[in-house]
Amino acid sequence: MIKDSKGAVQNAANTLQWNMIKALESGLEEPLTVLNAPYIGSYPQRYRKLFIPGGRFSHTPGAEDESIRFCNLAYWKYYSIYFHLKPALKRWAEKGKIHDKAVVAYALTGNNLKLFRFLKRHFPEIRTVLAVPDLPEFMNLGQENKGSLFHLLKHFDVKFIYRNLKYTDKFILLTDEMNERIQAAENDYVVMEGIAPEPFEDNTKKFADKTMLYTGGLAETYGVVELCEAFHRTADPGYRLILCGSGQAEEKVKHYAKMDRRISYLGLIERLEARKLQRQASVLVNPRRDEGAFTAYSFPSKILEYMSSGTPVMMRKLKGIPAEYMNYCYPIGSDGIEGFSAAIDSVLSKSQDELTAFGAAAQQFVTREKSAQRQGEKLLRLLED
Repeated sequence: MIKDSKGAVQNAANTLQWNMIKALESGLEEPLTVLNAPYIGSYPQRYRKLFIPGGRFSHTPGAEDESIRFCNLAYWKYYSIYFHLKPALKRWAEKGKIHDKAVVAYALTGNNLKLFRFLKRHFPEIRTVLAVPDLPEFMNLGQENKGSLFHLLKHFDVKFIYRNLKYTDKFILLTDEMNERIQAAENDYVVMEGIAPEPFEDNTKKFADKTMLYTGGLAETYGVVELCEAFHRTADPGYRLILCGSGQAEEKVKHYAKMDRRISYLGLIERLEARKLQRQASVLVNPRRDEGAFTAYSFPSKILEYMSSGTPVMMRKLKGIPAEYMNYCYPIGSDGIEGFSAAIDSVLSKSQDELTAFGAAAQQFVTREKSAQRQGEKLLRLLED
């Protein structure tokens, strides 16, 4: 799917979904059934294929999973996905004991709520659970240049979503602030900002130069251009900045890479390669600014991946990030470009022993508190309540 995609792929969403499956299965005797509709760009602008094939698969021994086929034509794809998911979900619902079943759907989308409405009308005993990584009004940020049809459809979709939340029994929210809009009862939701992947252990050695790494989307709203400028203003020739990913700020990142030989842009890379780079780097950075209402309703998933690497993390305190995380991160502060540049210099000038110890403490924190087993216990309590 990566080779057929035009632009960024949803690595973070895919990772979180598989981590949630692993977390839930850590406390179950049998594997979950996965019903999959690949989250890819639309044909022809963002994907090279019009028709997406389906098929049966097993994500683990004994699992009976299905990936549905659909037409990937822009706009029409959402109807096609729904029309193919609905009979697949019906087949699953009619199989076995209904009262023991629960459906966990990923993302607050109109299609998922249409499916929940269908379930509640025909199989009311089945519990419906919605994982909410983003609120619908804050999805597709950075696409303001889309046409009027896109914005009109989005407006009606958001209204439909909030009007049909009543078909959801339980919610998994990334931040406490999300419930200001979801308005679920106290026992009907849990806050789970993410699930830490297992530590990536290998014999990879650190880069010889003090290296700062960013892996993720290249959008100006994520602060990547500000990161490049702040790093460019540091003076030490032994520092290095590596950026990986794709997005609308890609050309500006390339400009800085041409202007400053210490800055490298590697483009879109595989997740395994990204995790190896995270081990090799001296510091990992999340430059997102605490600007815009969406930051209160968002937890950057890369934070847990960063921390699990054992390499120290540098970031700003965003509204959606619990305060406990900042005990294990180097703060960027809010003093503009000069302050950001000074913070980079302060962190990269630390000894490698000090950086290693700080990164190890963060790794221990997320392994202890945010592991699949720990978060799985929280999710299963929600389902059983």
